[in-house]
Amino acid sequence: MEELWPEFLRDGFLDAAGNLRCEYVERDRVDRLVRAMSRAKPALTMHQARRFFQHCRAIEARLRARISTWDAELASFRRLDVAAADAVGTAMHPRKVERVVAGSKFFLRIGIHVWSLDGQVHRDGEAGGAALVAFVKEGLAALERTGIGSGISKGSVEIELEDLKVDQQAFSL
Repeated sequence: MEELWPEFLRDGFLDAAGNLRCEYVERDRVDRLVRAMSRAKPALTMHQARRFFQHCRAIEARLRARISTWDAELASFRRLDVAAADAVGTAMHPRKVERVVAGSKFFLRIGIHVWSLDGQVHRDGEAGGAALVAFVKEGLAALERTGIGSGISKGSVEIELEDLKVDQQAFSL
């Protein structure tokens, strides 16, 4: 590695401000690295390299279009590390469960459309749209308790929901 890219990752992927260092996306530098990985044992396939760079380009496109921020894209960027490790080890040790980098954050928005017939719905002393919201809150609380996948007790993803709001009003579970 030292001969291909001296001091690779010496200072990490991110600069002091938390932004991706430009040298890790410069085509000339990365191209040499990808070519070497294609000759490694096991070799990186062209499909794996394309998938990796398409992911990078998608992040870049959202940032350039200003429809996202680096803070919002950081979890997606950190998934690249997991994707790279999977690309190397998948053939030898297939994984049946998708991995997520610890500390990743995701944005979730749930829309509830209330129809006139929903007035017949009752839950926790509420009726109509309020009953539907109560049902969703109950589901979110269960998700926090049990985690994602086979459950927290089996090492699956434990989640914490934060900044919860209904119609701009904060609530907790």
